[in-house]
Amino acid sequence: MAELFAPQPGQPLSWNFSLLLGQLTDFFEATADVAGADTVINFSTQPCWLFNANATQCKPPDNPDEADMTYGSISPGLLDPTGEDLAMYYARLIGYLKNGTMVDERGHTHRMPPGSRTFNFTYQLHQTFLLLLNLPGPQTYFAEQVLGSLQ
Repeated sequence: MAELFAPQPGQPLSWNFSLLLGQLTDFFEATADVAGADTVINFSTQPCWLFNANATQCKPPDNPDEADMTYGSISPGLLDPTGEDLAMYYARLIGYLKNGTMVDERGHTHRMPPGSRTFNFTYQLHQTFLLLLNLPGPQTYFAEQVLGSLQ
């Protein structure tokens, strides 16, 4: 995940792409020889602070290289029932990776470090939409925000 902690008034935001960029670079380099194949990325783990969770459920693992199957074991339901916060998280994440830049919740522009590569991939929206099926009408907003970040 690129934003581990919920935005808090008066606190810095927690956007950090360093681990994600390394993993994606390794993946893209390992699959570069597959001629004509589309690369499909699925970011299936959302920050649990977007959901109805308590602080102990939202503590990220101490070691980012180890699997933590308890992270995000939360009750269903987004804190923002419109889905806008989730849509904007994905729009920012995907926009950063594909375009090398994104604007965070406070209007600050984040740019990839010099020499970093951007990634050409297809994002698999269907699993994320499954989360939103029971919400009142966020699907269109979500699609507009995320797909807009891909341009």
